[in-house]
Amino acid sequence: METKSRDSLSSALQFVGFCFSQYLTPGHTSLLGYEINGYQLLLFDLARLLPMKKTVLSVLGIVALVAACSSASSQSDTAMTSTTTVPQPVKQVEKAPEQQFIEDMWDKQAVRPGADIEKVFRLYQEKAAIGPKNMACWDPQNTEADLCTELVKSMVLLDVHLKEIIPLLESLELPWRLVVRDCEPQMVTQDIQAGRVNLETIDDVITGYFVERAEGSWFSEVVEPPRCETSPEELID
Repeated sequence: METKSRDSLSSALQFVGFCFSQYLTPGHTSLLGYEINGYQLLLFDLARLLPMKKTVLSVLGIVALVAACSSASSQSDTAMTSTTTVPQPVKQVEKAPEQQFIEDMWDKQAVRPGADIEKVFRLYQEKAAIGPKNMACWDPQNTEADLCTELVKSMVLLDVHLKEIIPLLESLELPWRLVVRDCEPQMVTQDIQAGRVNLETIDDVITGYFVERAEGSWFSEVVEPPRCETSPEELID
C-alpha cells in the first residue's frame, strides 16, 4: 500500500513539473534539486513564475492534497498491521513402552475388588526410605508391622494372571518365585528371604501365595476352595 501511495505522489509531482515546463521559456533551468520524502522536486526560478502564480498555487494545492491522502493511507495501513502470536502446541513426552506397560497394569490392578493401590504406593515409599530392595522386610523395627506382607496383601494377587503380577512385584522390588505350578511342586531352595513372594498357579493364574517373614514364619493366602493340597512347610522344609 505504501508503494502505491508513493507512486501516486510521484505522478502528481511529474504533473507539476509538466505544468511548469509549459510556462518556462527555452533555456530556463532549475535552480536547485531537493529530495522531499524520497521524491525529487525541482525548484524553479520563482521570479520567472510570478506571472503564472494562480496556476502554480492551484497545482501546489493538488500536490498537498495527494500527499495528505497518501500519508493518511500509510498511517492507516500501519495501524491495521498487528503482530499475532500463535501458541505453539505442547509436545507430549513419549513414555518408554516398559513404563507405559507398568502404568497400564497398575491401572488395571487398581479396579480389582479389594485392591488398595494407594496403600500399596504408600507402603512402598516407606519401604524404599528404609533401604533398597527388600531390606525393610529384614528390619526388626518393621517385623511386627510386617510392612512387606501388608504391601503384598493390598495388591490382591489371587485369580490374577502371572504375567500381570510379576511386573508389578518387580516394580516394587519384591523378590518372587514360582513354587507350585498346576499342583506340581517346583524345585526351590530352602533359604529364607524376608519379603519374598512364593506363587502357586494353575494355568498361570495365581491360586495361592505366601510371603516369607524374617523370623522364619509365613503369611499365606489361597483361593477358596483350595485347588492344590500344599503348604509352605511342605515346599520349603
